[in-house]
Amino acid sequence: MSIDTVTRLEGGKELKERTVDAIRHTFEAAGIEFINDERGEGVVKLKPTP
Repeated sequence: MSIDTVTRLEGGKELKERTVDAIRHTFEAAGIEFINDERGEGVVKLKPTP
């Protein structure tokens, strides 16, 4: 992933769907869980390590 892509992500800019999917998959593989709270807002939490 390029630095420009990370900059766009951090700046809240629009990214290609496949890029977002790749980022999400990478984070999930590292133990980060994406959930929605009761207000429908995105939340992340770290999964406990065994």
